[in-house]
Amino acid sequence: MEFQLDMVYPLIKIMTPPDIDFFKEHKSIIDKSGYVWFCRFGKNNMKIESLENCEKILLIKESEKNGGNVYIANYDIVKEGVVPINEDYPSYYNDITQSKGLWIRLLSIALYSKEDLNNDFVVNASGNKVANILKSMCPATFLRYKHK
Repeated sequence: MEFQLDMVYPLIKIMTPPDIDFFKEHKSIIDKSGYVWFCRFGKNNMKIESLENCEKILLIKESEKNGGNVYIANYDIVKEGVVPINEDYPSYYNDITQSKGLWIRLLSIALYSKEDLNNDFVVNASGNKVANILKSMCPATFLRYKHK
């Protein structure tokens, strides 16, 4: 996965249940099936059209309480509000009571450096540092790649 200068990429912040290894759960399904459906729980603040029209690389930031890891994932399909029937997604999703508002089909996932995220990107709408948005309550935003 390679970022392109001045291109826009979505960032979604997540809070996985404390007893769940987000990376392991998603990666094991990708390794078995070639993809996994990732759900952005709760009210969706990202337009599907925006996700479909930007580069197909998703940045995912785990809550600090769960380690604060950052992941990079390739995706190809985005769906709103529809639970994929007979598709592969982590079984722990069935125990989450929040609405399942946005589904993104991931084709790969890897750990990404939080330092690189902070140094190489800015918030697309404001040009502000990424570190500020990571501390905010904003659940998702778009970032612009500024470092080559």
